[in-house]
Amino acid sequence: MYFPDFVVKLKDKSGKEQTLIVEVKPYKQTMLPKNKKTKSFKEETARYLINESKWKAAQKLCEENKWQFKLLTEKNIFK
Repeated sequence: MYFPDFVVKLKDKSGKEQTLIVEVKPYKQTMLPKNKKTKSFKEETARYLINESKWKAAQKLCEENKWQFKLLTEKNIFK
């Protein structure tokens, strides 16, 4: 089961509502690890693959419901 970090409902000036599903992760967890020689390579790879699977399912859910999916990291938040 997947629980997003935030579900945001916005209204524009005309009153039209938009739903936004937001996931917040460290940037490092959004990239497939490259250094196979590290002790944590398997764990980091598994974490990334699990996250990627969740994001794909969330994206599909959003597309089906005309919502938006946003993945945020410290690079997006602290510009």
